[in-house]
Amino acid sequence: MPFSIPTLKRVKALVRETLVSALADGGPILRVSVESVFGDAIGGLQYLFLERLRILWTQLWPDTAKERWLDRIASIWGIYRKEPGPSAGRVGLTGVEGTVVPAGTVIESSGGFQYVTSDEVTILGGEASVEVTSETSGAETNQDVGVELSVAAEIAGLDAAAVVKLGELGEQGIIGGVDIESDEDLRARLLLRIREPGSGGSEADYVQWALEVSGVTRAWAFSNTDGPGTVLVLAANDSADPITIGSSKIDEIYQALKSPGTGKAPAADVVTVGTVQVTTIDLTVILEPNTSAVRSAVKKNLKALFRLWSLDTKTVHISKITGAINTAEGEEWHVHDMVDNLELGTYHLPELGTVTFEDAP
Repeated sequence: MPFSIPTLKRVKALVRETLVSALADGGPILRVSVESVFGDAIGGLQYLFLERLRILWTQLWPDTAKERWLDRIASIWGIYRKEPGPSAGRVGLTGVEGTVVPAGTVIESSGGFQYVTSDEVTILGGEASVEVTSETSGAETNQDVGVELSVAAEIAGLDAAAVVKLGELGEQGIIGGVDIESDEDLRARLLLRIREPGSGGSEADYVQWALEVSGVTRAWAFSNTDGPGTVLVLAANDSADPITIGSSKIDEIYQALKSPGTGKAPAADVVTVGTVQVTTIDLTVILEPNTSAVRSAVKKNLKALFRLWSLDTKTVHISKITGAINTAEGEEWHVHDMVDNLELGTYHLPELGTVTFEDAP
C-alpha cells in the first residue's frame, strides 16, 4: 500500500490542536502566541520527519528503490550494477609513404572525445588502418563508419585528418562504448533474478548470465534449437543504434557462458550466441499539435513499445502503433501511414526508424 502523509498545513494544525488540549484546556490559541509559534515549529519538524519516512519507504522495495538503495538490495541477491565501458574500432590514416605512426597516438572527435591507437603502424600505399580505444567510457564515444576524426599531435608525414572504418570482423565503426547501467535495467535484472531463481542451466539462467555482460540490455534463450543439450542465446543493446550487437560482444557473451573455469553454463551444454535482427519501421505522422514536445512524446512512446517487445510476438499490429501515438502527452489527434500489419521474421524485433511529422491540413 502507498505510504501517504498529511500536508504540512495539516501537520501544523494537528500539533496546535495537541497543544490546545494539553496546555489551554481546549481553549483557543491566539494567532500570535508562544503556543502558536511552537505549534508551527514542531509541526514543520514533524513534517520533515514524515517526508523522510516516505522517501525511505520507497527505497525499501526492489521495484521502487533507486540509486545506492537499489544497489544495496541488488547486492544481496549477488547482482551488481554494470560499469561503463570504452568503445573501440578501426581508424583509417593517410600520409606520406613510410611514415611511422607510433602506438599511443591520440585521435580526437569533433565532440572532444579522444581515442588512442593500440599498435604502431606504417603508411603503405598512402594509407594505414589501426585499432583505437576511447580514453573515456560511455555510449557517446561510439562513432559511425565514415565519421571524420583528427590526429591530436602533429606527426611529420601524417595527415591531420582520420576517418572511422569498418572493423576487421565487420564492426560498424567505433562501437562498444556503454554508459553505467541505469536503475531500470538493473531493476529488471534484479526482478528477473527474484522471479526466476537459478535452476542449473534453465533458459532463465542463460538470460540472466547474458544480461550480466556490459552492453547487453536484453537477452533471450532457447533450448534444444539444434537438438538435445543445445542452447541458443540472443542479445540486444538498446543503448546502441541499431540495437544489434557485433561479433566482439557476441564473443564476450560466449566467454562469459562457456569460458573454461569461469563460464557459468553447464559444461555439457552446446551454446550458440548471436544477435537479434531488427525490422525497421519508418512512419509518416500527421500530428496535431505538431510541436517539438508532442513529437518527442510520440517517439518516446513508440520506442517504449518496441523496448518491451517479445521475440514471440510475430505481428506488429496497426492498433499498437496507433495506441502508442494516441497516448503521447499532448496529442489531440493524428493519422499515420502504416496501412497493414507488419509480420516479423524469426528472431526479429521491430525498431523505430525515421519518423516524419507533418502538420494537419
